[in-house]
Amino acid sequence: MNASIQLQEELLLLLKAHPSQQHINNIADRIGRNDKLIILTIALGRKYPGRAANHASWAMRKLFDKEPQLLLPFKELLFEWVLETEADSVRRNLLPLLTAYLSKTFVEQSELVGQVYMKCLEWADSERYAIAVRCNAMQYLAVIAGYEPELKQELLPLFEMIHQHAEGGVWVRSRQLLEGFKKSEQAHRREKQTRKRAPKENRKDGKKEYLK
Repeated sequence: MNASIQLQEELLLLLKAHPSQQHINNIADRIGRNDKLIILTIALGRKYPGRAANHASWAMRKLFDKEPQLLLPFKELLFEWVLETEADSVRRNLLPLLTAYLSKTFVEQSELVGQVYMKCLEWADSERYAIAVRCNAMQYLAVIAGYEPELKQELLPLFEMIHQHAEGGVWVRSRQLLEGFKKSEQAHRREKQTRKRAPKENRKDGKKEYLK
């Protein structure tokens, strides 16, 4: 048997095995720091729904928790995986990674960011999805709004509506994000007022100096 095929079959058997924290830790330890094994695990998770996909995404989360930057080179694969999966377990495991890997450049240049944004609007607003998925989706949306402030006008009424009807973790997360939006808006208004008051007078050596 071809060595690569044998490796793939062995890894797939591990991913399909009965789950436990230690088992997933063992998978993460085996594939960590081996780019080929990480890519293979992602590919198997995308190809085989159910237990294999759940465990593959869980292993990705374990790797991320141990060393956040380790999966950064594979972020586009992770974004694509989240877009195509039908499993809440995969979304729950991977959405925090996607949020962590956002950057101004990536937001501006990648279509994947916007595609996940549109999905997160749906996931955050529907009780069909798991609580963790809804909370992580809201967090992703809020972080995007930090890079694209105009989106806050779209997200603010959404979060307010979710907050009015939600319970438990979704209610708590929506409240936190609303408070964050309000503080950000207050800081923005203070900054604008400060700019309007410029130029300011600064007395030095008995003379008036204007700060530009």
